[in-house]
Amino acid sequence: MPEDKHEKPGYVVHDVRAQWQPAAYQGLTVSLAVNNLLDKEYSEHSSFTLSSGNSMPEPGRDLRLGMSYRF
Repeated sequence: MPEDKHEKPGYVVHDVRAQWQPAAYQGLTVSLAVNNLLDKEYSEHSSFTLSSGNSMPEPGRDLRLGMSYRF
């Protein structure tokens, strides 16, 4: 690799998802998602600049709660 080029380091993040459908409420679904569970600092490959080796870090842990009702 040329000296003026920087290699993008790899990364691993862990995402967790859960879904619950209570028996008492037919059609109701409650969902929970936690992205980047361990709050690892990383940069997406698309934001990495090979010429400078700089990148913008991702925001960190992301928690999402959702509900849906089908009738």
